[in-house]
Amino acid sequence: AALGLLAGTLAGYYLGVFTAVEASALGFAVAAAYAVRVNGFFRRMRAGEKEVASMLHDLAELTRAGTELPAAVERLLVDPVGYPSLRESLSMYSRLLSLGKTPSAAQKAVHHPSWLVRVSFALLSISCETGGGYEQFDRLSLSFRRLLDSRRAIRAAVLPFAALGVSVPVISSASFWFLESMQSMGPGLAFG
Repeated sequence: AALGLLAGTLAGYYLGVFTAVEASALGFAVAAAYAVRVNGFFRRMRAGEKEVASMLHDLAELTRAGTELPAAVERLLVDPVGYPSLRESLSMYSRLLSLGKTPSAAQKAVHHPSWLVRVSFALLSISCETGGGYEQFDRLSLSFRRLLDSRRAIRAAVLPFAALGVSVPVISSASFWFLESMQSMGPGLAFG
């Protein structure tokens, strides 16, 4: 829908319905609304990825203490401040286990925007079905922490290029607007 609106704005500009300033303002407004929506999605995804390693570590500690895995998942839900972005997924997983579903079936019902969270629930269900112990959870927790650290380093390395990718269209739009304004000021400035 946002792409269609932007295409309509450009068509309106070329047909003379919008001025350059109106078309740019409408384009920026659509892009800003889309960015806000996408940012919420990515914020939930990143929060889940940050919490999954500590969730697996806490599960390892609970199973090390002798708690069965379904009961350990229930105990994680008792903490009111723990894992806010994973609470819905943990609750669904725990509820389905308590209803008698297999861990694999419960894992398939878990929805989260992050593939890392979905993979962690898949590995959790495999561990539950095979009787895996806390050693597996400790290794998984460490692996997920390493993965998050490498993703953070890559994101930091790509940031200058992303800034360049955003600034070039903005500068191009500003220069286009400036040149069009200059052209409208006098007949002697023909750029075409």
